[in-house]
Amino acid sequence: TVDSIALAPDLSLAADTGGIDGITNVAEVNVLGLEPGASWQYEIDSNGVWLSGSGSSFNLTNGAHGYRVRQTDAAGNASNPSASQSFTLDTSPPVAVTVNPISADDILNAAEINSVPVISGSKEPGSFVTLTIGGLTHTFSPDNTATWSYTLTALDISAMGEGVQTLTATQTDVAGNTSLLSSHSFTVDTVIATPAMGLVNDTGTSNTDGVT
Repeated sequence: TVDSIALAPDLSLAADTGGIDGITNVAEVNVLGLEPGASWQYEIDSNGVWLSGSGSSFNLTNGAHGYRVRQTDAAGNASNPSASQSFTLDTSPPVAVTVNPISADDILNAAEINSVPVISGSKEPGSFVTLTIGGLTHTFSPDNTATWSYTLTALDISAMGEGVQTLTATQTDVAGNTSLLSSHSFTVDTVIATPAMGLVNDTGTSNTDGVT
């Protein structure tokens, strides 16, 4: 058998947790295309230092880096290095989102409810926010802004009812890390009680006749 060629392997994240963007919170990266019995090495940031690998995977270094891989087959043929691929390992959860007061005093009266209140706060650019209010959960699409907002719907308002309410919110960053839970309390007060009158003392022969 004449064997004079070894093809360059390829790299693939074990889990691209933030979407198909090369940003992940799972360190493992798979080495594809290894020949049986081949040895292989990988390099970080084209620094000229080739690290010996074992099995068919290795762990990324934290942060954003470029990786190349090469193999030497059982016949002693050395492949060219693969093209550099960029991966980012981020295992740190983002900070908790902030939630702004829903009204000046965090008490929603009837007029404020009818004007359709907006809930807002700050977040990490690129992350998406998950909000739970009145037992209903809403997840917003990620964007590159540092703020988030949500306009209450009639369904939300109905689910909340009257009295003290507590909403919760988290954010999930581009690597798939989720923050600690933020909570914010406010009050819905849209009902005005009808006043009542009564005599301090209903004097006379009857204490229920309104004559005093």
